[in-house]
Amino acid sequence: MPVSRKKRRSPGRKGKSGNYTIWILVFALAIISLVFSDLGLIKYFRLKSQEKLIIAEIQRLESEIDSLQMEKNRLDDTSPEFGPEYIIRIASEHYGMVGEGEKVYRVKDTRKAYE
Repeated sequence: MPVSRKKRRSPGRKGKSGNYTIWILVFALAIISLVFSDLGLIKYFRLKSQEKLIIAEIQRLESEIDSLQMEKNRLDDTSPEFGPEYIIRIASEHYGMVGEGEKVYRVKDTRKAYE
């Protein structure tokens, strides 16, 4: 009569379901860490949107610098279109300054504005 031998589990070994549970917990912790940590996806997307805003601001400021540089060049230039005549024209048009010998005529608007 053959003797049947029973397979015995070693006392420290868990079943397959225990292994899956551990792997699922490790995977879940990795995903949570990836999404919510300081180096996570949420912070990454927040930083990317800030980067786009900063790049747009830099481009706007560079454009403003270019226009101011052109204005500076106009003020320094000696051509008749620019230079001293340009400065006098800007002073007159924008700041209401009057040169020597010029007369200022003020016109009153007597028409009533209809609302």
